[in-house]
Parts: sequence; structure tokens; C-alpha cells
Amino acid sequence: LARLEERYLALAAERGLVDGGQLSQELAAHPRLSGSVQRLVVAAVPDPVPFLPRILERLLAAGLAVEVLVQAPGHLADAFDEWGRPRPEVWSQRPIDLSEAMIVSGGDPADQAARLTAELGRMQVEPDDLGVCVADSDVTRPLLALFARAGLEAYDPAGRSLASHCLFLLLDTLRRLLEERSAEAAAAFLRHPDVLAYLAAGSLAAAGEGEARETGPSRNGNDAARAREENALLAELDTLFAQCLPTSIDDLLRGGTRFPRLAPAWALVREVRSLAAADDPVAALEAFVERLFAGRRLDPLDPEDRLFLRAGRWLRALLDECRGPAAWGFGLADLLALMLDRAKEIRLYDPAEESDVEIEGWLEAPWLAAPYLVVAGMNEGRVPLAPAGHPWIGDSLASRLGLPSASRLFARDAFLLAALAAGRRRGRGRLVLGVGRWSAEREPLLPSRLLFLADDRTLVQRADRLFAAPPAEPALPARTLAFAYDLRGVPEPPPLARLTVSQVRDYLHCPFRYFLRHHCGMTAGPEPGLELDPGMFGSLAHQALRRMGQERSVWECGDAERIGRFLADCLDDVARRRFGGRPAVPVLWQLDVLRQRLAACGRVQAALAAEWEIVAVEQEVSCVIHGVRLEGRIDRIDRHRRTGAFRIIDYKIGDRPKKPADAHLASRGSRPARAYAVLTIGGKSKRWQDLQLPLYRLLAADIVGDAPVILAYWNVPKALTDVGVAEWQGFGDELFAAACLCVAGVLADVQARRFWPPSPRPPFDDF
Repeated sequence: LARLEERYLALAAERGLVDGGQLSQELAAHPRLSGSVQRLVVAAVPDPVPFLPRILERLLAAGLAVEVLVQAPGHLADAFDEWGRPRPEVWSQRPIDLSEAMIVSGGDPADQAARLTAELGRMQVEPDDLGVCVADSDVTRPLLALFARAGLEAYDPAGRSLASHCLFLLLDTLRRLLEERSAEAAAAFLRHPDVLAYLAAGSLAAAGEGEARETGPSRNGNDAARAREENALLAELDTLFAQCLPTSIDDLLRGGTRFPRLAPAWALVREVRSLAAADDPVAALEAFVERLFAGRRLDPLDPEDRLFLRAGRWLRALLDECRGPAAWGFGLADLLALMLDRAKEIRLYDPAEESDVEIEGWLEAPWLAAPYLVVAGMNEGRVPLAPAGHPWIGDSLASRLGLPSASRLFARDAFLLAALAAGRRRGRGRLVLGVGRWSAEREPLLPSRLLFLADDRTLVQRADRLFAAPPAEPALPARTLAFAYDLRGVPEPPPLARLTVSQVRDYLHCPFRYFLRHHCGMTAGPEPGLELDPGMFGSLAHQALRRMGQERSVWECGDAERIGRFLADCLDDVARRRFGGRPAVPVLWQLDVLRQRLAACGRVQAALAAEWEIVAVEQEVSCVIHGVRLEGRIDRIDRHRRTGAFRIIDYKIGDRPKKPADAHLASRGSRPARAYAVLTIGGKSKRWQDLQLPLYRLLAADIVGDAPVILAYWNVPKALTDVGVAEWQGFGDELFAAACLCVAGVLADVQARRFWPPSPRPPFDDF
């Protein structure tokens, strides 16, 4: 480490730079003051910066008069060292006179803020007599909100971190995109609101539907059209991730060819990736960001726009600092990392305005003259503040070196709390200390140890109180919708012309959810992930089985190994086209699982080939019922070579095998059902929950004619021994007639717009 530091200092010196820590050491070793200064007063500084005592010692040795003033009665002189610092050995044992009325215990930050403001309401304090300090920043926001609700203007001078501003986040996504070739890095950049706004403005301009690209990410102009375009871009990006599961930028660009709306996004990604190769990468980055925000219209009276200007000026200054390191051979990604690391130290401050209450920090508390003082966040780690630890410097060594240590911070804060309590005990006014039980993330918090500097009796009582059962939280109301469905604005549907078999199932499950999904267009969006969801897994199996059914030389060969190899090759081809040559590891594992299931399908097909031949695959079928075209697609139709009977098959890929009867018919129970969906089988009341296979028989009438028809599932479950055909035992003309009656009822209800009442909430619901 010493050699690394020496090398670093040498490199800095070669470039005409001086390390800040080294400069501080030199100034401490050789302090200089103006020759006219003859006396130096250090007033009320209980925690001087580490170098100050060394500087004072050298100035004192040089003959300068140094006077240290401490805010404390004379009899406590021994409780401080020669530089006015509280002695840890004294203040770690000295009781602090606090009454129980001073301590207000709350739950989370919002609850603590509410209890403190309620206490202020009981005290009836005028704003001019009130001081507010917050030691836990989580309490600031709810406290400001409660003050505003009470009609008090409150100002928080702490500002906000530059690292939370959208400009910082944009540059951070740029840095990540330059460093990585991952699809997630590109998606994070494209999903940034200002990048989306830029792309949307460009799309609208190209289509002649909006302002020119110069409007950039401005929120002015055609906001509604731009918002629609942004949502469409996001939807396509999510669909791409959900369907192709890309892991690299190359996968993203290859899969993106199927999404022409995203073509400008891919061009933008390529442009960012090329910035690092520019002759002057800093200038190239600057020009890119300027173009991104070229049309941003800023209102100097708008607080957010003023904050944007301040953030922009800071980041421009930090970018200028990078020009020197750029000449030393640093890459653009490294320069951005250095720049953003510096930016994390910067805070953006709103200009001070007239306010009733100003929120201060813990160390400002002694300087507030207000007789009534509220201190929120009196928890361990906040007061006293936990010092920044170091793996090689323990607390005792840090204290000996004059560095911040836990013992010195404890002594400082114990002295400050004692001074605050004593000052308001002697005159009018009151001190109120807020203590939380949980953080904003629901992590448990401990009360500050300072609150337990008391005599034994008070200590026990206070501990019982502060560690008692947490304050009761208000009971949550019963789950309800946060809004009411208002369907008055929904246009009347056109006359029903067509209905699919799957839509019939949706109506039987719930008429109202059918209405929301198929008339209002309310569907769940794609959920990007790193693995195949059940629908994608099943789709891959269907595509492989469809190709097998189209190759007569394969499916009738009777060779299980050949059929299995064909299915595996089909799967690999489909997966390569969809996911590229290097899918994510979870996808590789799932594809291997699917190969094993398809191999089992090959064995089943080899056994069936002698008796059954495939006559149709992915067969589109339809017929007209009561003026409505009913449509469906049958996975597979087989014909028995000897008897001529037909078997209508639907592939089912899932965890467990299904029986057709169980999938189509359910016990009626107490669930409401339309009269046409209810039937009695073997003395038991049943209801139709799906009509898929019976409707396939109805729609395939032109194919099967008068021949016998068997309805079946081809199950492809986890257990390879369960892969095979499951026929619907007991399905006959009576059930077929009941199914036809049911579908006629569904068609009549949909035509009559009967979408109420909804069915009970299912276990998994999109609404």
C-alpha cells in the first residue's frame, strides 16, 4: 500500500497535481496566518476537524495567543480537554437530565413524524418559537408533508444529492452501456425517460404527426401523442425481452429486426457504443448529450427546471475536469466512472425562501435559539453518528491518532444533548426527542444510547418503555379497488361477427373479465425475464411437434430415435432463431428438459404410427352459429388405419398430465353459473368451464364426416412416463349436445352484452 501511494503521488506530481490529503498534512505541519493576527479564539467547537489541534499546537508554539471557549459551567472544566473537546471517559458515564415527557416514541418514520407533530399541536407553539432538527433523513419527507398539511411553510436546506437527478442517472446508464455488452445495459439506457422522449419525438417527426425532433425530451408540445409513442416503444421493448430473452447487445440487435418501431433505438445504442472510439471522446459525449436535450424548454420559474439547470452546470464542470485524464489515456467509461464518483459528493440546494420552519441537522441544534426544539431520529447510528469504519484502524487507534472515533462522537453528542436539555430547562420552552422503531425499509432501529445515560431507576423505566411492544399500527382496511369501474365511456361493441374457442372459455370463466380483456383490450403486458415462462415453453414444444406432423416420412417411420432426433433438431432451430447462439443459462437448462420430453414424444409417436396416421396439423376450422363465425385451430387430427375413426388431439405441455373431462367439467359447488352451463352427470351437478375439445369436434365436421370421433389430450408433463395420449372416456352424444347448447348460450349472452356479474377472483388474476 505504501508503494502504491508513493507511485500515485509521483504520477500526480508529474502532471502538476497535488493530492488533497498531502496538502492538508503540509498545511498542518507549517500553518501560516496573516502577520497582523495576534490572537486566535476557538469558540464552541466540541468536535474540531482532525488537523485543527495540530495546527493550534504549532501556532501556540510560534507565540500566537490561542483562547478556547466552551459552552459549559465552570465546574465542568475537567470534563473537556485543552482544545474544548468533551472527554470520552467523563461523558460516557455522566447522566443527562431528561424527563420522560421529552421522549416521543414512534414506529416507522411516517409514524414518528405524525407523533411529533401531534405533540407540537398539544404544545400550541408559534412558528417563531419553534426549532426543528432531523438526525434521520428518512423522517424529513413525512415531516415536511405534515407541516404543509398544517399550513406551515417548511424549508429543508439539506438539498438533494446530485446522484438522484435524472441527468446523473442518464450518464450512469451511458457508462454502463460503454462498459458492458449486456442486453440489460442497453435496455436500461433506452428505458431512461429522456431517451424515450427523444426517440418518441423522432418517431412522431418522421411520421409527420408531431413537432420536429428539436423538441427533444421536452414535456411541452404534443404531450399526449408523445406519451402514446413512448408507451408503444416500451411495450415493444418489453415484448422483445419476453420473447427473445436476449443476454447480449448482439442478441438484442438480432431479435430487434422483428420490431421495426425500435430501429431508431438500435441506432442510438450503436452511436453510444461508438463514442469511446472518437478522437475526442469527452467532446463526443458532450455533443451527444447536447443533442439529446437540444429541444428542452426550461422555465426559470419552474423549481424542477431550476434544479435541472444546477445539475447541468455541475455535470458540465465535472466533465471539463475529465479532459485532463482523457489525454492520459483513460477510456470514456473510466472517465464517466470517475466523474460520477465525484458527483455523488455534490448536493443540489434550492434557493432559501421565506418559510415558517427550517429543518436543520443534529449538529445545528446548539445554535438554534428557539425555546421549543424538536429533534427527530434519536436512534443509534444517527445520534451518535456511527463513524466510518476502517478495516485496519480500530476505534482506540483512531482516537489516539486524533481521527473521528466512536468514543469521541459519543462524548460530543452526550455533551450537546446535555446542553440542549439544560438550556430549555432553565428558561421557557421545551425539548422534544423523537425515537423510531423501524427505518423506512422496516429494518429495526435501536434508541440512542444517550437516552440511557441516567440513574439506575430511570434507566430501567426508560428501557421498559422504549423496548416495550411497538406502538399499534392502524388496522389496514379490507381490500378494495382503489377506483370504481366507470364503463359509460366505453363505446358500444360492433355486432358480434366472430368468436374464438379460447374466447368462449374466457367467457365461461368470468363474463366481466372477458369484457375487459376482449372488448376493452385490457391484457397483462409481457414480463421480461431470464427464463422461459410456461407459455413460451409450451410454444417451443408445439412448434417442434407441428413440424414433425408435417413430415410424413418422419412420423410414420416407427423409429423412436429418429423421431426424437428430428424433434430435437426442430427445437434447436426454433431456439436458435429466437434466442441466438448463446441463450441464458436457465434457458439452456429448460431447452435440455424440453428435449427429454420431446424424446418421450418420439417414443409415443413411434408406437402409434402402426395404427394411427396424421391427417391434419394446426388445422384452421370454423363454422357459423346464429350468425356468428366460431373459429379454432386444432393441434392435430389422427385417423385410425383400420376402423377409420378420427381422434382430435390438443397438445398439453405442463407440469402434470391432464384428463380432458377434468379440464372441461367442474363441480358446480356454490359458484354462480349460467343455466346453459349447468348439467348433471351421474347424479352430480357439474358446470362447463371449457368447451375446447367438444367445439373442435363441432368445427371439424367437414373433416370427420359421420365417422366416430375420439377427443384427447396429448400430455407432455414433467414425468416422462406420463407422456402420451389421454382420451376423454365417456364422451358421447349427450355431452356433445350439452356442449352445443352451452356455446349457443354464450353466443347469445355476448351478443346481448351480458357481462355481469363477475365470477369470484381466481387464484391468479390479471385484473
